[in-house]
Amino acid sequence: MPLSAGSAVDTLARIPAQKLSELWGQQVVVENRIGANGTIGTELAAKSPADGYTLLLTNDAALATSPALYPKLAYDPVRDFAPITLAASIPVILVAHPSLGCEREGADRAGPVAPRPDPLCLGGQRQRAAPADGDAQAGRGIDLVHVPYKGLAPALNDVVGGQVPVMFAGMSGALPHVRSGRIRALAIGGARRSGAMPELPTCRKRASPASTMRRGPASSRRRGRPPPSSSGSTPT
Repeated sequence: MPLSAGSAVDTLARIPAQKLSELWGQQVVVENRIGANGTIGTELAAKSPADGYTLLLTNDAALATSPALYPKLAYDPVRDFAPITLAASIPVILVAHPSLGCEREGADRAGPVAPRPDPLCLGGQRQRAAPADGDAQAGRGIDLVHVPYKGLAPALNDVVGGQVPVMFAGMSGALPHVRSGRIRALAIGGARRSGAMPELPTCRKRASPASTMRRGPASSRRRGRPPPSSSGSTPT
């Protein structure tokens, strides 16, 4: 798990880990190895033995975005990993601390995000912030300064605490804070509204027409045929 503990994808890993422990009759441990935008933990998984006992669950950034951002990665997502399944499709929402003064419009009154003369700090991992701040700056003339974090969970904590004013966060992790009023949801990154928050307009309507983002965590294993165990099967 190359993402921080408490993140939406981390929670997504721990639920099946418990069930797999019961199914396989042996403990399945979720190990968080964060850093370098998720590439450290992904590299460790790529260098693990191809015995079927190490699985990788990460978002699409580590396997899709990072190879485009970093030309000298220590792993190849196609050569080193065999895909297993897409675990979920998580909407990404734009959230802000109430001190920023942004008000979410009603479902039928979603107005655009106004340009600002001063830059805004955008928290999050580089893979998420790169396309997001590009869309916002190109679409509405908003100057965003990226504040890098090792994971989305600590970035969200700082938005809740007011240290960073705005970020793109997974809906599942941000929703409890939105409902409590500690942060405000401004827009959703998908092409259409979500049934969980139908009143929330899309980024296409509020900001840039090109803004479409979702998180697609997926599981994979080290590529290579695992050797048979004494029972004739392996937990893969």
